[in-house]
Amino acid sequence: MLIQLVCKEGLPLSLVESSAFKAFVHELDPRYLLPTRQALSHKLIPESYDRTKTKLKTSLTQSQSQSITTDMWTSASNQSFMGVTAHWLTDDFSMQSKCLAVQPAPGSHTADFISAELSSVCSEWDIDVGRLHVITDSGSNVKKAVTQLMQVEKWRPCFAHTLQLCVNASLNSREVSELPKVLAKARTIVGHFRRSPLASSHLDKAQQQLNLPRHKLMQDCPTRWNSQVTRDRHKQTHTCTQETRQKLDLNE
Repeated sequence: MLIQLVCKEGLPLSLVESSAFKAFVHELDPRYLLPTRQALSHKLIPESYDRTKTKLKTSLTQSQSQSITTDMWTSASNQSFMGVTAHWLTDDFSMQSKCLAVQPAPGSHTADFISAELSSVCSEWDIDVGRLHVITDSGSNVKKAVTQLMQVEKWRPCFAHTLQLCVNASLNSREVSELPKVLAKARTIVGHFRRSPLASSHLDKAQQQLNLPRHKLMQDCPTRWNSQVTRDRHKQTHTCTQETRQKLDLNE
């Protein structure tokens, strides 16, 4: 249970060295002796990982067919990673989606590099490449990498990424030439408040004085189209009520 707590919640291994946590565990059962931090990292967590991996590999290889989704991404510290997730159905028709790898991807992300990394992950998890279905974005390097896996049965572009490309093209269309200007102005305004703690505090204070909901400004992201136009289930979140218009004197 301790291993599950640490791993599933992403807690630091130093938790077992915390005096507060030790006191908490002692209150629950003074007979229980917490393992050391070294025991967690060198023995208990690796053993749990091996058991989990064996169980997943058995379920994965017993399925009639498998598919994987993969993408490259960069962390806030400017380090590149490749993520690979497998998808399959069990005998009782239960859909499984499990992350197989999130590994560093240094250097140039060429088709040869991506192809080699995908082959390595598939080999590690005993995935039959000959029956594999692959979903990726439409990047030319990724598409070429998949074609280099000569035995791959099917490849499809990510629907969300394809939709994003359509949305981007529409937003930049000359027929809606005013919309890019509006978005650019919105980005400038949001960027001002995000860069200035003083401006953010003034915005928060103004919302309080006007009895308005205290919202944080959200900057749009080119790869997330719903960050530019957002709707909830019941109303358009960007629609100002008449009362809000009067308070902010927008009519003037």
